[in-house]
Amino acid sequence: MANKSAGRKPKLSEGEIKKVIKKYKENVQPMGNINFSDIHRYSNQLYAEGEISASTSDSFWRKSGRPGRLEVEKANEIFSETVSISKGREIRVPNVVDLVNKKYKDKDDLLKHLIFMEKQFHKSIEIEEKLEKKISVLEENLHKTKTTLQEAEEKNDKLQGLVYRLSRILSDISNDEIEKRTDYAMKTVFSSPVAFLEFEKKNKTLEEPKVLPFSNNEKISKFSDRFRKK
Repeated sequence: MANKSAGRKPKLSEGEIKKVIKKYKENVQPMGNINFSDIHRYSNQLYAEGEISASTSDSFWRKSGRPGRLEVEKANEIFSETVSISKGREIRVPNVVDLVNKKYKDKDDLLKHLIFMEKQFHKSIEIEEKLEKKISVLEENLHKTKTTLQEAEEKNDKLQGLVYRLSRILSDISNDEIEKRTDYAMKTVFSSPVAFLEFEKKNKTLEEPKVLPFSNNEKISKFSDRFRKK
């Protein structure tokens, strides 16, 4: 009695499975989803024509987890692109042409995808409007900051000029009245850079020393003159 060798039928390689699907979409059904029974029949037709190395069973293409079923599911997926719309949030945007090509026979499924896209579109508009409002507020705050900075720079320039002029006076003059006014100026220099000038206007008259340190013909300069720029 002859021994019969039992063995599994040879399987199609991944490359051959993809070849079957490609030829099926090119020659049989360019649009729509691939039907398991149809791809099974076409696969065996290609085997009969010598295009692939083995025939296949219906379960090879239909049963969950089998190589043929896995490749058909990939081919039936809608082409899409993952887009990051915010930190930690992503959405998949379907390719409209591919969506219509594959779902044109299934109105309900097609509508499901289109309604999702419509909702995402309106949500994007809402996000854009919120961003525009935030940008408007930021621009307004930036303008205020620039104005404040400009005012601070102008105040700083006045302070520098004041300190320079005071230092010139204090370096070569010693007088009770000058000491009094300088003390006032230094106390108000940061809160009101020119306050000492108003103080000086209220106290215009300086008492001249009884004994002139120089010749009688030389006139003593007023204190306010020493603060004027030369």
